[in-house]
Amino acid sequence: MTEVFLEGLRYNAAHPFPVVGTTSPLPAWASFLWQQQPKLLPWGSPDVCRATHIVRDETDHDDATCKHPRARPEQYWQTARPWALGQIRAPTSRLQMMAGETVRNPGLFMRADCDTNKDTDQPLLNTNERIHSSVRVRLACEGLGLDDGETWRCKSLSGGSRSGRQIWRLAHGSAFRPAAVDALRMFRPREVELGYPAEYLYPVDERDGQWQWVFDQEGDITGAGHERVPQALVLPEEPMIGYWEKYLLALTSGYPDVWRYAEKHPPFAYN
Repeated sequence: MTEVFLEGLRYNAAHPFPVVGTTSPLPAWASFLWQQQPKLLPWGSPDVCRATHIVRDETDHDDATCKHPRARPEQYWQTARPWALGQIRAPTSRLQMMAGETVRNPGLFMRADCDTNKDTDQPLLNTNERIHSSVRVRLACEGLGLDDGETWRCKSLSGGSRSGRQIWRLAHGSAFRPAAVDALRMFRPREVELGYPAEYLYPVDERDGQWQWVFDQEGDITGAGHERVPQALVLPEEPMIGYWEKYLLALTSGYPDVWRYAEKHPPFAYN
């Protein structure tokens, strides 16, 4: 099993309310784009998924609880934000806050006491953690933080260090072993084998995504062996190889292309 950290939220992609510093692929509008033009720029590529007409569900629904949008198809593309730069929304009710407000720091999870539910001094083992590429893209594009109130700094990766330095810093190069790199290079999504169109996928170059997050080894390493915190001193970036992720990136890469911008302008000093 692999645990992948994404920016913004603790919940899944369908629940845009934040509780942590990382986790959700619904990330905020890049300030470098916003400053160039006072309104949102075109964000997607309708040619990837051209809507020629509005498809409506003919099932009989209760009009009080289910309504169809009355906009033209082209209007759907005008106000959304590019990939990795969606808005991080603050919780609006106590129910949404029940999941907690703890900032989760990748690589630093501790075992919980089963009786008290409090952290012990023993780290979790074999967590196989990775950082999603949308975190790097959001930092590189200076995406916005909670409710667009400030530039997002990803406190999960940068905060909480006793030394005052970044907990994790971005470095170029793959953190995977050569055999894994070769396997990733040869990987073909199952959907392509089943006949799904490959021409609609974002053209991720094999040199893209060669990034890793390295722990500040001069700072807060404690213990040794199975007691060392953190267990992993390098966290790989999760490869962009999935069919639907590449499809969504093609739809929402934006103008200019946020993926390509982040590859050329990596956020080495983001704190």
